[in-house]
Amino acid sequence: MKRKIALLIAIILWSGVIFMFSAQSAEKSKALSKNLAEKVVSGAKKIFGDDFFAAHEYEDEGSENLLGIVTHYLRKTAHFFLFFVLGIFCYLFISDFELTQKKAIVFALFYCFLYAVSDEVHQLFVPGRAGMVRDVLLDTCGSLTGMSICMYIKKKVKNKERE
Repeated sequence: MKRKIALLIAIILWSGVIFMFSAQSAEKSKALSKNLAEKVVSGAKKIFGDDFFAAHEYEDEGSENLLGIVTHYLRKTAHFFLFFVLGIFCYLFISDFELTQKKAIVFALFYCFLYAVSDEVHQLFVPGRAGMVRDVLLDTCGSLTGMSICMYIKKKVKNKERE
């Protein structure tokens, strides 16, 4: 019972974290992403050298520079990661009820999908933000990946216990 309560609290808190990131204005969200991207690019340049990235350093209109590319992928990775963790929490919580593994996945994925949809709808009301169907798909894939890894680990642990 304590585990179920702890997992439910984790789901609520993590859903809150996602909500807080989505509630940031476009300016604040972009600044946070750009700041992190600058650190990633700076670190990568220290490791690989400036010449390695020279092909992506142009600033022409209509073309992305290295910082823009890294920022975009960091933002998409954040979507995936946030819902990856939510998927793990949801799967662990729901699988504690006496359901088949298939039903546990369906219910957990359904919650994650609905939360992803609500997250994108929420962003429609945040200044400068927009709701995107592809982000719902990315979030759902993140959730499913987290659940799949969790299932794999649970199966391995069960098999070791049988040995």
